[in-house]
Amino acid sequence: MTDNQTWDESTNDFVETPNKLKRFLNDIDRLCKKYGYSISHEDTHGAFIVEPYDSGNIEWLKDAHMNLPKQVKKDLDPLDPWDECDATEIDIY
Repeated sequence: MTDNQTWDESTNDFVETPNKLKRFLNDIDRLCKKYGYSISHEDTHGAFIVEPYDSGNIEWLKDAHMNLPKQVKKDLDPLDPWDECDATEIDIY
């Protein structure tokens, strides 16, 4: 695995992280910073926990697995010209 890969549950393999997914996670980080909260996880019950902002929680969130239907994955294709973004917009990766 490289820093720019995400585990794909449907293929059971690492894939290139789509730009749209990077932007999604970056937007979550921005909202967390805006409100001073972050999302963490309590493994024994499977629930999310909202707690004071912690960059470690963002790192955990960044490691999310991808499990999207093929139709949605097409929208996330890193080679899709509609999915281009300025790398400066992506500060989470």
